[in-house]
Amino acid sequence: MFLGAKGAVLKRGRAGDFSITEYTVSSGNLPKKFDGFRIVQISDLHSACFGDNNILLANAVKSLNADLIVFSGDMFTIYLKDFASFFGLLENLNGKEKKVMVLGNHEQRLCDNDLEYFCFKAREYGVSVLRNEREYIEKDGEKILVAGLELPLSYYRRSYQLSVKKETLTKDKLNGFIGEKDENEFTVLAAHNPLYFDAYAQWGAELTLSGHVHGGIVEIPKLGGILSPERTFFPKYCSGLYTKDKSSMVVSRGMCCGQPLVRVFNPRELVTIVLKSNRQ
Repeated sequence: MFLGAKGAVLKRGRAGDFSITEYTVSSGNLPKKFDGFRIVQISDLHSACFGDNNILLANAVKSLNADLIVFSGDMFTIYLKDFASFFGLLENLNGKEKKVMVLGNHEQRLCDNDLEYFCFKAREYGVSVLRNEREYIEKDGEKILVAGLELPLSYYRRSYQLSVKKETLTKDKLNGFIGEKDENEFTVLAAHNPLYFDAYAQWGAELTLSGHVHGGIVEIPKLGGILSPERTFFPKYCSGLYTKDKSSMVVSRGMCCGQPLVRVFNPRELVTIVLKSNRQ
């Protein structure tokens, strides 16, 4: 379900076997040099492959003329540990655009050696893997910040795991994970789990990019997705654009397909965001 917001535009197209959704996000904190800056978000690939070495997906990404590509977690499924589709995508992209990635809960569940290999290979393809780290993007003397949040797995507790302590996220905890937010810097926060949007907004992220929920698996018109990976019904943040105060969050439906990640009335999704500056 798309939740409308001031300054937001929704377009749908087709590319292979997935939809393309475009949002426009405006901010008075965005430097003028970044007006029209294009971000492509790829989330929850879960080892899905569109053509040989993901060539169809790579070509769709290239057609969107991204300045920044954000991989917002779960590029493979832990049950398969098949990295080939993601690495094939990176090989076929091979462009000059900036690429950053944060880890999702599936990457975090790898053993140390496998995770080290996965991150090493991603960096070989030019991807900045941000593990509670931040990186600046500069353009004609101005800059924006990209921060990557990696929450402990305890923040992904499923509803039936009564023995696992339920975590809550606050602005102070976020400061501990990724440092304080400079109120004068436009910040893109890549955070796999959208559940904590209130904390992301309080921290001050102008734009948060999330996934994880897979659009709620089954979408019911006017009600939205019905199930989250935490096994909770009708998740609050399911898919689309959400706003709170001066913060926006885009939640991707993800690219995953097939068992066990079934979809009903819920297309796989490649997301693009166009930034607009309202700075005086």
